[in-house]
Amino acid sequence: MSSRVTFDHWGVHGPIEIPAYAMARPFESRLSAVTRAIGAKSRLTVCTCSPQGSDGARCHYQLTLGRPVGDGYSVEVSVWIALVKPGEECGP
Repeated sequence: MSSRVTFDHWGVHGPIEIPAYAMARPFESRLSAVTRAIGAKSRLTVCTCSPQGSDGARCHYQLTLGRPVGDGYSVEVSVWIALVKPGEECGP
């Protein structure tokens, strides 16, 4: 059964549609569910997901998204996200 994952986002640099929430598949991390949902909604590939620490209650990450070009990606958007951490440490 899937579980709903809520998250905050801010600091969007570039044209992108951000979903209101993500649905985590069984055995999928909350972070993976959120990056998958953002990629699907925006039709972009998540190129990087960098941990940016915590404010005590939430884990912060900076994402860059882009389109495949040759052997790499053309980065088009960056966005910050925050996930509530339910008793677990922040990490990749």
